[in-house]
Amino acid sequence: MKLYEITEQLRELMAMDDVPAEQLQDTLDLVNEEFEQKAEQVAAFIRELSLDSEGYKAEIERLSDRKKAIDNKIDSMKDYLRVNMQAADMTKIKGKLFTITLGAPTETVYVADSALLPDELVYIKREPNKTDIKAQLKSGAEIEGCALVQGKARLTIK
Repeated sequence: MKLYEITEQLRELMAMDDVPAEQLQDTLDLVNEEFEQKAEQVAAFIRELSLDSEGYKAEIERLSDRKKAIDNKIDSMKDYLRVNMQAADMTKIKGKLFTITLGAPTETVYVADSALLPDELVYIKREPNKTDIKAQLKSGAEIEGCALVQGKARLTIK
């Protein structure tokens, strides 16, 4: 039986008025026991998924580090080829497998200190400070477009 089915069965039993109290209690005990067993199975599955997730996270980090090392090697090899082509005054190499072209350099902007720039030349990201908003709302302040709402109940599995 699925957990939601057991929950529905519990609700139905709680709503019954015509069943003797002792019989109702015995039935409730059985259903509660089944609910607890099922809940424990769900918790075990959650724990298993959490371990899988941690393993995937570690593997992602390992592969990301490896990708970063390979990307750095690619950049290093491109710089090596670029510098040597410039030193040899070559702009194009036609080989059997590849055609390598050295284009004109592009203009880039160097900014020594972005704090010295006027606001119209800087991106400004606007984000709500939820910690301060929560504190003000709790102290009774009214802030347009903001309210304290109930989040999800916290579930702990030990």
